[in-house]
Amino acid sequence: MNRLWSFPEPIQSEGALAISRRLDLSPGLAFILAKMGLVEEQRARQFLFPRLRDLGDPLEIAGIKNAVDRIFQSVDCQEAIVLFGDYDVDGVTSVALLQRVLRAFGANVRAFLPHRLEEGYGLSEEAVQRCLALHSPRLLVALDCGTTAADRISEIEAGGVDMIVVDHHEAKGRLPVCRAFVNPKTGSTYRYLCTAGLVFKVCHALLRTRRLPDLDLKKYLDLVALATVADLVPLVEENRTFVRHGLRQLEQTEWKGLRALMQVAGVTPPIRPSHVSFRIGPRLNAAGRVGVAQD
Repeated sequence: MNRLWSFPEPIQSEGALAISRRLDLSPGLAFILAKMGLVEEQRARQFLFPRLRDLGDPLEIAGIKNAVDRIFQSVDCQEAIVLFGDYDVDGVTSVALLQRVLRAFGANVRAFLPHRLEEGYGLSEEAVQRCLALHSPRLLVALDCGTTAADRISEIEAGGVDMIVVDHHEAKGRLPVCRAFVNPKTGSTYRYLCTAGLVFKVCHALLRTRRLPDLDLKKYLDLVALATVADLVPLVEENRTFVRHGLRQLEQTEWKGLRALMQVAGVTPPIRPSHVSFRIGPRLNAAGRVGVAQD
């Protein structure tokens, strides 16, 4: 039987030794970094010790500027905003994060999560009809869904409801035409972010546009870390920053529900990614799988 063998590239031993000396690392860790191509001191330092101050400009992501402008239009006019989320960890945390920030701006905002068994995933006809009937929004923000719902979004907009989509799923077929479409999978940068990471970027852009001295966005990194780990996106670049600082925030989270859930799950500091993967994440996901996530 023929086998196709894949041999690793030779490790850059000189680069590994140099980075070991500069950052005071063990030779083993330095060789791993070299194998990953991280032999420049700045890149290796950012990988090992990611800092919030190094986060990129949120407006680099296509669609965020349009989303910010349309959101503030609704805030200023007190239009009804509905956040339509998926029922998994990424969707639920995205809704919670954006709702908390928009309320700080004084927005008239509500959340909606579809019923998985009765309405299915995303912007299904049944879920959209129930959402519109319940809340009569002027602006509907789809979180962690919407990329593959171009026809449904056209129908919603034709009915007089503006739409924003913030999603990270792969695009298939025609892209939605709406007031703002935020999905880095259609571009070349930030493709690794989950939806909660994108929502954090949107919130960052909102706060850069209008300062709120009493709102510390770092307090919500616990939600972003939960989604990043639970959604199994790559732990690279800014995702590493979100998880490193978000897990620290999770240890002192202000969300009462999360504190209670971690107590039941036996999660105590120091909190690791494995705690999210095997104890916290599955419990959060269970709500949308065996019941109604919004409850």
